[in-house]
Amino acid sequence: YILNADGLSRVTEEELSAMAPFHSVADASGSFRFQVGLAHLQEFYYRVVPSFLQNPGVDFHDSCAKEAEGHLPPEPVFDFYLDCLDLNEVRDKHLQKIEQQERMKRKNAAQKQDLCVLLRADVRYENARYSLCKASSQQEGAPQASHTGEAQADAATTDVYRDTTQEDRVQTAIQRYFPTWMPEKQSFATFFTDEEMFSFLQGGLSLLENYGTVHGTDAFRRHHIRKVTPVKVGVSVDSNIVNLELTSGELSPDELLEVMESYQKKKRFYKLSSGDYLDLTDADSLSQADLLMNALDLSPESVIAHGAKVPLYRALYLDKLLEEHEALASSRDRIYRSLIRNFHTIGEAEAEPPKTLENTLRPYQSYGFKWIKTLEGAGFGGILADEMGLGKTLQMISVLSSSYADMAPSGAAPTKTPTLTKEMESPALLPESTTSPLPPSLIVCPASLVYNWQEEFHKFAKELQVAPIAGGASSFQKLEARWNEAQIYIISYDLLKRNLARLNDKTFFYVIL
Repeated sequence: YILNADGLSRVTEEELSAMAPFHSVADASGSFRFQVGLAHLQEFYYRVVPSFLQNPGVDFHDSCAKEAEGHLPPEPVFDFYLDCLDLNEVRDKHLQKIEQQERMKRKNAAQKQDLCVLLRADVRYENARYSLCKASSQQEGAPQASHTGEAQADAATTDVYRDTTQEDRVQTAIQRYFPTWMPEKQSFATFFTDEEMFSFLQGGLSLLENYGTVHGTDAFRRHHIRKVTPVKVGVSVDSNIVNLELTSGELSPDELLEVMESYQKKKRFYKLSSGDYLDLTDADSLSQADLLMNALDLSPESVIAHGAKVPLYRALYLDKLLEEHEALASSRDRIYRSLIRNFHTIGEAEAEPPKTLENTLRPYQSYGFKWIKTLEGAGFGGILADEMGLGKTLQMISVLSSSYADMAPSGAAPTKTPTLTKEMESPALLPESTTSPLPPSLIVCPASLVYNWQEEFHKFAKELQVAPIAGGASSFQKLEARWNEAQIYIISYDLLKRNLARLNDKTFFYVIL
């Protein structure tokens, strides 16, 4: 950090690196002196001084500017002109030969080069302009620098000043990406794969811009890097299913699917049909969409192409994931928002315990009652995880008493409910609409607690008809004959195993394990 009269500035790693040489030669006060010879004056003023002025860690005062001005030669100004040809448009035999030569040089000779890119570079010294090209000693056929304007007439009789040091730097930068000089077009040329074109757009353009001004034809400008449009998650509820879809404003579903698959394959970019490149290295919404799909065990194709369907009981988990992934825009339909809001406002739920238990339940038990009733309203199962002795039995009795007492249409028997199977997939869903009474509920517990449950019902909910399931097959047959007379059945784990076949076709309102 640097503290000065203007405030506290944080120094970046780049700035620290630039300041390190000066720190090593500075005295205790932070000052240092050095001399610049006349031969290096232009290098100092044209290259070093600008870096001083841009560095907040250097306080630079120039008291020699006027004296130096008379000794400074013209500053070179560089212009770069870029053009782009599709390989199908390349008819020049020289270009075709170069393309074949470059293909041979590559490790993967079969790799397709899609684009031919030409670069013409000019350098100006006040009113004189020259074409920048590779020196004739480096490549046969490369012409000497040509002159235009006033300098052309003078070149034949006088020496023309050229900042060869800076021109060499620029040529070196150019040849990192454009190794071939084409005399016919007075341009440098190269053939790029999509991967190479992306790298050039990402880093090569800024390298050229450090030295001068970059111009491009329409054909070249149609290739540029874009950020990925934020991905949007759409959530809606249909019956007991949550519909989930991913969309992006500027991408079709097919394009978004390919973009997502490219991202999962760790690719750096995705090329659009327009010629633009989507940068996949800096796309928070793609990253978070990928994490979301992994968390829900969904594939991009299922979510983007078809719209994924997630069980309703995962709605809360999905809402939590969306909260954790802020880069994802989301839209939620009214039913989904209402469902989530109910779980966020359980304490304010309208459900009330039976009047007979109003003064019996402790505050945390009343909250547990409302929580279970909220689950019931959503058609969810749940785990009441209070510690032993805190009244889980009483809370469930209060819920069952309330549900069977409230015979509103919304509390009627389900039209489609799960049955008890060997896999024990038990929580029955609330009905949508019917006028039939609620089906009975089943409580499964250790054999030692079967009659304890019955006593607790007798104590706190006498109005409920409770029937323990005990005895052998004959007793169970008698119970089946009067099956609809009881509202609560209690069975031990052992008897449940022995009577699965008899219970398998039964419908239950609650199954409590």
